Amino acid sequence: MEKKIELEDLLRKIFVAIALIFLVIAAWGLYSSLNDFVRVWVDYKFVPIYKALINSIVLVIAIYVISLFVKKS
Repeated sequence: MEKKIELEDLLRKIFVAIALIFLVIAAWGLYSSLNDFVRVWVDYKFVPIYKALINSIVLVIAIYVISLFVKKS
């Protein structure tokens, strides 16, 4: 009975790891698309400003998520 629980936990961890990999890939795709969107639709004079805003938002979200993980452990 103990082996079955370990196998289920292992499979759950593997699926979570795969889901996290897909999440990172999707987030990177969204980030790239937003940068392309800014480059196409925003006047070239303001592109650095919008890219800085996008990068700042991504940085704040990353710091928040990392702080959540640190508080849990």
